[in-house]
Order: sequence, then structure tokens, then C-alpha cells
Amino acid sequence: MATVSRINGTAVNVGFAGTAGGITITNPAVSATLQECGFAQDASNERVLDEVGNRMSSIWTDPHAKADLKLVIKGTGLADVIAQTAIIEAVLPGTLLSITACQQEPGMVATNWEVMSGPKITGTNKTAKEWTVSLEKAAGITAQAAA
Repeated sequence: MATVSRINGTAVNVGFAGTAGGITITNPAVSATLQECGFAQDASNERVLDEVGNRMSSIWTDPHAKADLKLVIKGTGLADVIAQTAIIEAVLPGTLLSITACQQEPGMVATNWEVMSGPKITGTNKTAKEWTVSLEKAAGITAQAAA
């Protein structure tokens, strides 16, 4: 995406400027440039109905955040890009990631994002390799349990 130097009219949040690569992922450290980010707050809901079927209670539990990211894998040279791809291939479901910077989407900055899907890496002979990953964050998930 080209650098946005001016926005006329109503200001809008465009792109992922402000943080190098749009996002900083650590633990494990990954070198990639953010292309897409979907972020949402979610919870489970149970409804209790009265004897005629009208809602009388709505019980909310398990508040958590969800995110879907698409990133282009990058490096200082071809060998580094291949090494970065190998690091990403090892990010399996259940891995905990830390996101330490994402200026354009502040809700993403948190430790202990739980990887919900294995590494999906796509690309063609005409496009850069992209990594798509689904994440969830819940208050009770703070570390991997000891063996």
C-alpha cells in the first residue's frame, strides 16, 4: 500500500502504519508485514425463557477476544525468508503468541494470544508467501500448564 500522506474530509484509519510491518509479534519472533486484521470481542450466551417462551434472563460467560491475521512473510534475504517460514510452520494450535505493537489496532497488543489454527501458508509463483492465522485471547489463559 502506498504511503498515505493526506486524507481529505473525514479522517479514517487506513492501513497499518505507525508500527514497522504493521505489527510486532514476539515469542516466537516472526518477521512479517500485516496485510489484514480482523479483531472482535466475543462471549458465550445462555438465555433462560419463562413458561411461555419469553426471555427472562441472559447469562454471559467466557468473555474473550478473537483475531484473524494475514501477514506477508519477509526477511533480510531469501535465506532469511525461508528461515522465517520455518519458524511460522512451527506455530501450531495451542502456541501462545505475544503481540507487542500494532498502532492501528490497539486491541491486538497483548500477551498470550492462543493460536487456534495451524500455520496456513499460501503463495504462488507470482505472489509473496502469506501466513493466515486465527487467534483467541481469554483472561484465564496466561501460560502453558506445567507438565
